[in-house]
Amino acid sequence: MHASAWEAGLDVARAYAAVHGHCLPAASTVFDGYALGVFMKNARQGAKRARENAVRRANGETGVSYAGELSEARREALDEIDPGWCPEWDIVWQRNLRLLMAHVKAGGTLPARPGEVVVQGEDLGAWIAAQRAGWGELRRAQQWLLESIGVDPDEAVALRPVVRSKADRGDQPRRRPTVPRPRRPSPGPAQACRVRQRRRGCGRGGRPDGREAGGHGSTTPAAEPQS
Repeated sequence: MHASAWEAGLDVARAYAAVHGHCLPAASTVFDGYALGVFMKNARQGAKRARENAVRRANGETGVSYAGELSEARREALDEIDPGWCPEWDIVWQRNLRLLMAHVKAGGTLPARPGEVVVQGEDLGAWIAAQRAGWGELRRAQQWLLESIGVDPDEAVALRPVVRSKADRGDQPRRRPTVPRPRRPSPGPAQACRVRQRRRGCGRGGRPDGREAGGHGSTTPAAEPQS
């Protein structure tokens, strides 16, 4: 990158850090009309390549090209703006850490649940919960940084409060208690006998009144009244 273009990007990075408290913009960040996110992404890539190549040279490898490396002078210039601008881990992780550190330094407490503290679009409570859940996957340096600001890996973060339904809140009218229906008394011997007779009559195709099904009366003529 040409010296003038570098200085222009450096000025924007300095202004961004003064506003946000860090120089860890996302790759898509545009600040003051300048694509600062792309500028910082390229700078980090150059710095990491320089770091990796330095290890290769230290191990005795020869012929390692300097192409694509960010010079030591430019790395130091960015270090003056933000010493943590090029971490060894994910840039999103570093940004959340710096925001949480600034929150605590300003007198704030660690968020107890997701959604409690959101800074620059980052949900710090949810982020802390994720770090505790994946504590074993973090580097020792990351664990130390979290512990230095009071993050306890064994402490659980409260979940979001459950939104209760209307029935749970008592907004719906209460249902009337169910009253058991009274049981019918057991039939006596005479009544039981009549019930059995009616059932037998119906079973033969008859009707409870003694008439045949489909007929208009009884097949037995009625007795004449006695004088």
